[in-house]
Amino acid sequence: MPWLKHWLGRVLLGFFLLGSPCVWVVAPAAQSGESSGAVPITIGVLAYNGKAEAVRRWQPTADYLTAQNPGFVFDVVPFYLAELAAAVRDGRLDFVLTQPLQYVELARKNEVWPLATLNVQTPQGTLDRFGSAIIVRADQQAIQHVRDLRGKVLAGASPDALGAWLLGLDTLNRVGINPKTEIHTLFTGLPMSQLVQAVADGRADAAVIRAGYLEQSIHAGLIAPGTFRVLDPKNYADFPYQVTTELVPEWPFCATHRVSAAFAAQVARGLLGLSQDNPAAIAAGITHWALPLDYTSVAHIDARWLPHNRSVLQWLRSFGVWLLLPLGAVVFVFYLQGRRTQRHLSRQEASLSATLNTLQDAVIVCSADGRVVFANQLTRVFLTHPVDDLSALHGRHYAVLFHLRWRESAPNFDLRQAVALLDKRPEQTYHVQLIIGHQMREVDLHLRQLDDLTEQKTPKFVMTLRDVTEYREATALLAYRASHDRLTGLLNHTAFEELLERHGHSQSEGLILWLDVDDFRLINEANSRRLGDQLISRLASALALNAPSSGLVARLGVDEFGIWIPDLRALSYRQWPDELLGLLRELRFEIDGQRFWLTVSIGVCLADYRLGAGLLDDAEAACRRAHREGGNRVVWFSRDDAEIATRREQMASLHYLKQALDAGNLVQVVQLIAPVGLTQAAVFPLKLPTAHAHYEVLLRVKGADDRLQSPVQFIEAAEKYHFMPEIDRWVIR
Repeated sequence: MPWLKHWLGRVLLGFFLLGSPCVWVVAPAAQSGESSGAVPITIGVLAYNGKAEAVRRWQPTADYLTAQNPGFVFDVVPFYLAELAAAVRDGRLDFVLTQPLQYVELARKNEVWPLATLNVQTPQGTLDRFGSAIIVRADQQAIQHVRDLRGKVLAGASPDALGAWLLGLDTLNRVGINPKTEIHTLFTGLPMSQLVQAVADGRADAAVIRAGYLEQSIHAGLIAPGTFRVLDPKNYADFPYQVTTELVPEWPFCATHRVSAAFAAQVARGLLGLSQDNPAAIAAGITHWALPLDYTSVAHIDARWLPHNRSVLQWLRSFGVWLLLPLGAVVFVFYLQGRRTQRHLSRQEASLSATLNTLQDAVIVCSADGRVVFANQLTRVFLTHPVDDLSALHGRHYAVLFHLRWRESAPNFDLRQAVALLDKRPEQTYHVQLIIGHQMREVDLHLRQLDDLTEQKTPKFVMTLRDVTEYREATALLAYRASHDRLTGLLNHTAFEELLERHGHSQSEGLILWLDVDDFRLINEANSRRLGDQLISRLASALALNAPSSGLVARLGVDEFGIWIPDLRALSYRQWPDELLGLLRELRFEIDGQRFWLTVSIGVCLADYRLGAGLLDDAEAACRRAHREGGNRVVWFSRDDAEIATRREQMASLHYLKQALDAGNLVQVVQLIAPVGLTQAAVFPLKLPTAHAHYEVLLRVKGADDRLQSPVQFIEAAEKYHFMPEIDRWVIR
């Protein structure tokens, strides 16, 4: 087997280079004599779970290799299966990270050789192998074993996907099912979630997925437990997931012929030295890279299930015996098979059309010249000019079907230009506005180029439109309600604090005011909460109206407001709080024939380049002092304010006393009452007094070092903030 000899040779070369004390590295770009700037190195990665996810997972590894190889810049480029094979064939990649089956195919063509095999990190341990699970819906009682799949629809990612198709075919063959004639296939493409969705929707009876994907999706909350089950699960001692098939080695990291063997060995050394706690390993979800495993089992699957271009001599050696069959019989068999295939394709096409008509998206398939080939029922909703029969759309150009308003930065950008870009970007998504009559709807437009399998091989493209107007309106409404007060429409406490934190991190100078309505509780008790809400709403309007243009007003509590003024140059900030207080004194509110006059206590604090949360606490402390001094006044916060400092110390003492009470750190001790002059004092657990002795019971607080402390420093705070009844109840319990 040429590929195996090639692989063994590369491994031996790798061992030699990894053990060499000195390695001369020749970079791909450096071979041409270029020495200015870093040399770009491209790593092609198979995007089995989406391209964005592939970049997120493997770009940290590329950054790690960049740090390990000065003078080179590694970059990850995600590809799907066919795209990755084409990129290697065209010589656009330096290294490749792909699934084992594609590696075997590339190695058989002498295009790559392995450097390392990844070891995946799972909650149950490290895995260097993987398999496939054949899943069905849990309520599918007709299918209990793999052998029950005969005549059923089986979904896979693609005909050449290892974990999401071919391993499943090998298992079907083991139980006596011919995958080519005794099952119906449905290929959904990647990501893997499309396979699970096909089973959930009933488009497929079962699906072949990578083992572990079901458990990981359940753990992530993407799939409800008990929705699916795995057919004929096998138990492997070192494999924690349910698996239906045999296990094969994990993904290899390979080098292409664009890099020298010495440079490949240096990169392999860097991968093998990657530790488990490295950010690159954490992002990739692996524990480490190991020396390449034996991929012979994968090669057997490749040889059995995938077609290969054989030479005439090889074909004659393998199938020459069939030349003895009469040509008429061969023609007749092909004729029968063609009719059967045609009927099967017709059923598949009808099933696909029915499925597309049930989607919540408009789906339009167009030919290479832009003529409509297929349109599902929901397309009617998006048309500029409605039609009674969708067949009337066949042959019409896509550009005349919809009236779209684009948000692209390029002037005069339209649907024709977007379709023209498919040659460069085969898949595109746009957020556009759709005009239907006098209505304007928010729409997500998705374009994807397709490869036609007919003899003409003319490319097609599919266009999908999804109306997301209600979704975006609901999202905006939820965001507004989460950050604004329902009664006043002002920012709420949480949003106000986040705003101050952003200004604090940017060290923006400003002024913060905390306003508290004096004796507002009495207004609610004497009247009604409805009237109180009206007063608060009108007061909020007055504050918003009289705040500076750069200021921002928020409701912080029932009768508390905050004002943030980031631009102090636009006003005399030392006088403005007093001016605001004077204005509020003059306000009169008439509600239900009654006139109300509100006074407020205002605490003011200068930003002084501190974080927003601390700034808000300081303004509140100043407001509390204004309230204690009688209200209807302005108090500026000062770090030297002894009263505020004392109050904070008392609050800290009260908090310490409450913790001691909850933790059982209050202790009663007994002390003998003795005449003056008696030097010894007795402190011991409570006992019954003797006939002539007298004792007093004292309260102590056990400190962090188990020493008893006098509670004198806590008593004042407990009495001031009405906590003494709790201590009394503890004493007499």
